[in-house]
Amino acid sequence: ITTNGTLLRKEVRRFLIENNFSTMVSLDGPQKMHDVARRFKNGRGSFQEIEPLIKALTREAAYAGMGIQGRTTLNRYHLEHVEELYDFLDRKMEFSAISTPLIHRPAPAEFNFSEADLPQLEADLGRLGDRVVDRAAREGKLPSYGLFSFLDVLRERARPTRGCAAGRRAVTVDYDGKLYPCERFIGQLDYCLGDVFSGQLRLD
Repeated sequence: ITTNGTLLRKEVRRFLIENNFSTMVSLDGPQKMHDVARRFKNGRGSFQEIEPLIKALTREAAYAGMGIQGRTTLNRYHLEHVEELYDFLDRKMEFSAISTPLIHRPAPAEFNFSEADLPQLEADLGRLGDRVVDRAAREGKLPSYGLFSFLDVLRERARPTRGCAAGRRAVTVDYDGKLYPCERFIGQLDYCLGDVFSGQLRLD
């Protein structure tokens, strides 16, 4: 399950851990990075509200022998701060693994990378890679950064070996309980599969 962390109350955290959920939390870095995009409907940033809830979840999960994954959507506001971003997610938030997909359309234009941004992004990722190599040499293992498997795919120009997980290994619940095959279908009612309240699923 992937969550933005806003509802990680004590009883929710206990449910996730007791039922052995594989849990991933969306967090776009420290407050100055996160609050740029992750705002409540009233415009208020969400960082201060979710940080203590996420830290409680990672601590309680670790006590139960489980890990919590972090997920950051890398966008152009992270340029020149990629090392700081990973250091925060890894060292401060203590996620067991970090997934970092690149932002893609139809995201708002201000968050998308332009061709002019690519040299800076390459430099940022290069410095991060150097740090990872140094750390691996000291600790004897690579940190669990999902970004590097993604970069391997780009380097090798590999094609996906499996299709989309929508409706097979994944399902998305939107804010009002409607079910969709994945997050890209949210709001397209023709693809709504049902809702969590009725228990009825449309499988045709």
